[in-house]
Amino acid sequence: MIEISDIYDIALIKSDAYKDINPLKTEVNETKVGSEVIALGSPNGLENTASVGYLTGVGRDIRSKFIYEKAYQVDVQIENGSSGGPLIDAKTGKVIGINSLLLEKNRRIGFSIPLYTMTYLLDEWIKNPMNDRQVASVFGVYDDYGTSNSYNNDSYHSDSSQDDVDEYEGDVYFYEGWLQEFILEFRTVYEEALYNENFSQIEQFLLPGSSAYREFADYFDEISGEGMHFEFIENIVTEVTIYDDYALVSTYETFNFRNRAGNEKYYVKEKNYEVVIHTDGTYRIRDVSNR
Repeated sequence: MIEISDIYDIALIKSDAYKDINPLKTEVNETKVGSEVIALGSPNGLENTASVGYLTGVGRDIRSKFIYEKAYQVDVQIENGSSGGPLIDAKTGKVIGINSLLLEKNRRIGFSIPLYTMTYLLDEWIKNPMNDRQVASVFGVYDDYGTSNSYNNDSYHSDSSQDDVDEYEGDVYFYEGWLQEFILEFRTVYEEALYNENFSQIEQFLLPGSSAYREFADYFDEISGEGMHFEFIENIVTEVTIYDDYALVSTYETFNFRNRAGNEKYYVKEKNYEVVIHTDGTYRIRDVSNR
């Protein structure tokens, strides 16, 4: 095992048994709707099954146990056991995605994680692989490790303050891969919160009493009822710098903004997110600044 994520439904495994086998080529750009595709997998335990169909949709953002961003929608037959298998462009022979989800109400609709959206994360994992302890800590699988998820933001305590930083006594620490995923998850939830004009959706990512908390709260008050529309295009982590008691996560972000009058503008932002460890053992954003 090299890396595993509890945010995205992917893991990266190194196998010496396949080191002399040439891998399939991968597609680094988005595949067009209407492309003929082949899904490989083991549906219901039937190994080496190939299912042919079409890519019927792109850009599907789905939140369930995991986050699926810009997912491909396909009409190939995907069943239990198909997950993790490659989705291949029938024309080019390149792997374009990882088969992952089946729509239970309509089992002819499946979803695949586009490889082009995960390239940055996989490359980072290869450069900075986890050790056994770190892998186990992601899901708390082994009790004797005594670790907990480094950015589990399921609990939010409104009576916390900025003074609560750096007093957590568990085994949470700053890890580059987790910090990257934390900020990317924040950006995904932030877009949804802007659409709903609901600040509470991002509170669990922010350190109460901090400048980031106040600035985001004020911004949501400012845009409430203004009919603004945001479309995030790129959210890329460009650098992670870890200090003794905080970390800086640098990003490159692009988005379209449209006001109520229909006027649209394209923005490019480069930002630094200052992340700290809260007393409850979660990552929290303390400050956000432009670079």
